[in-house]
Amino acid sequence: MDAIRILCDLQHSDSNTRRNFILFALKKEMKEHLTKTIIDGFLFGEQLCETLKSAKAVTKSGAELKPDSENRNVQGRPCKPGPSRPLNRKAPPARRPPGPAASTSRNYEPAHWTRPAPPLPQPALSSRQSYRHQAPAPRPSQRRRP
Repeated sequence: MDAIRILCDLQHSDSNTRRNFILFALKKEMKEHLTKTIIDGFLFGEQLCETLKSAKAVTKSGAELKPDSENRNVQGRPCKPGPSRPLNRKAPPARRPPGPAASTSRNYEPAHWTRPAPPLPQPALSSRQSYRHQAPAPRPSQRRRP
């Protein structure tokens, strides 16, 4: 007896799952009417044709009762026309491709750097000079570009 109840419960949950997959693809108006139907021999009941006809009739009568919202402005305010031209009309400048393709088109040659001269040796300190009053070391010559 318990096995039969488990099988019936499994069949009912599978039917609900299949029904929800179908309802997901339907319009809101149809979905409201079809969720109220009871699962019997068919997923949406044996009276599905009549249910769909009544749903269409309700949707049609609801559309007739609604006022045309297109002709009315919200709170009586006049509509302002949008800008005549788009505000973001210019695209950002295109990026240049990195790498050797950009440098070969300009015919640049790679720079040849020379090694900087080694620093000059510090003069020996006499007994009268202290480390605080030591003269700053001369700077090496800066690189020259060819």
